[in-house]
Amino acid sequence: SSRRARRAQFRALQRTLLISIFDLLLNLPNYLFRLFLNVIDPDALHDVSQESLDLAESISQILYFAQFSLNAFYLICICYDKPKQRRPTKTEQRFAQHFLKKNLM
Repeated sequence: SSRRARRAQFRALQRTLLISIFDLLLNLPNYLFRLFLNVIDPDALHDVSQESLDLAESISQILYFAQFSLNAFYLICICYDKPKQRRPTKTEQRFAQHFLKKNLM
């Protein structure tokens, strides 16, 4: 069972790393667009068409906000994973047996 636990932990780590990498990749266009706007000379910015800037900004923002959907997916898959089945306690078993006997007779 410790082997299964280690395998499950490794799978969870793989999923977490994969989702984190996708998360960063979705943020990258927005970061690059902001960097471009801060680094480029304002005079050279006038040479770039406004339509191109608007398109690049729109795409980068769509990907940036898609990252939040990915974070929701991350929470569902990793943090809110299905709870493990637990065995009923002896008290719960006795109560269930008593309840069944009482109602079936």
